[in-house]
Amino acid sequence: GLLDVETNFVAEKALRLPQGQWRGVPAAGYEIHHGRITAGGGVEEFPGGGRSGAVFGTMWHGAFEGDALRASFLRESLGLTPSG
Repeated sequence: GLLDVETNFVAEKALRLPQGQWRGVPAAGYEIHHGRITAGGGVEEFPGGGRSGAVFGTMWHGAFEGDALRASFLRESLGLTPSG
């Protein structure tokens, strides 16, 4: 795949409202899934998932609805300096 992760199905369904940060920017979303993710080498931590180069993956639905995270993510993706 594009991201070096392994997903395993588990019987227990995850229902969570996680919160965290990415590079000092608040991040939040919701999780609803039966999978457990294990990241391989070279995968940088990203809220609810991982990043490798230009490929990002997250299990946090709605994470990019937060203006601060979305703006920071887009600015970095475009090679712009962080705002603030």
